[in-house]
Amino acid sequence: MNTVIPPVLLKLSKYILWIVALFYAYGALVHILNILGLTGFEWLKAPLKWQVLDVVYLVLDVVVAIGFFLSLDGGVYCFLCGSGQPDHPLYGVQILDH
Repeated sequence: MNTVIPPVLLKLSKYILWIVALFYAYGALVHILNILGLTGFEWLKAPLKWQVLDVVYLVLDVVVAIGFFLSLDGGVYCFLCGSGQPDHPLYGVQILDH
């Protein structure tokens, strides 16, 4: 059975993806500001786990934002990878806790 998605829904879903992409772009900006030390704490003095997570989430946020803006499959893949974590991508990595 072939179903055709009405053009109105396709256009609406594109705008919804753009709105979500804006939120991810904002998240990337926050991670950049964290790394530059402009958000109220010194990034280099933060625990190593926080530093690694800032970099990991910066990369994911940028890929998701660009992927959603350009309607690329990679953006959806990174969105699903980043949102499926129980707590964060380094959950249970004990070496970074010290």
